[in-house]
Amino acid sequence: MALSEELPLFRKMFELVELIYDERQHFPRMARYDIGSDLFRTALDCSELIQAANMNMAERIQFLNEFARTYGRLRLLLRLCIKKRLIGQNKTAQILQLCGEIGQQSTGWRKYSSRNLQN
Repeated sequence: MALSEELPLFRKMFELVELIYDERQHFPRMARYDIGSDLFRTALDCSELIQAANMNMAERIQFLNEFARTYGRLRLLLRLCIKKRLIGQNKTAQILQLCGEIGQQSTGWRKYSSRNLQN
């Protein structure tokens, strides 16, 4: 079992957390404390779930399913921020690319883990 910090999924998620943190500071005051804080907290929750899934093989599927649910919430919040133009165009492209990579990696890990669980 690799350290969580060595997982490509964790590294991508951490990169997204950093982007969100940096962009949140440019939000208007009201959005910064409402949406920005929730967005940042949800991104941190996703990172914690990746770590938990990596450390606990017996409950990995449950943690990955919880990650998928929390990640869906994160994507919804990001979509709202993009639609309300709280995030600049350059950062939007970076965020969307990271979200695609994170989604693919997490789905692959979940499928792989559920296959191994059945065997």
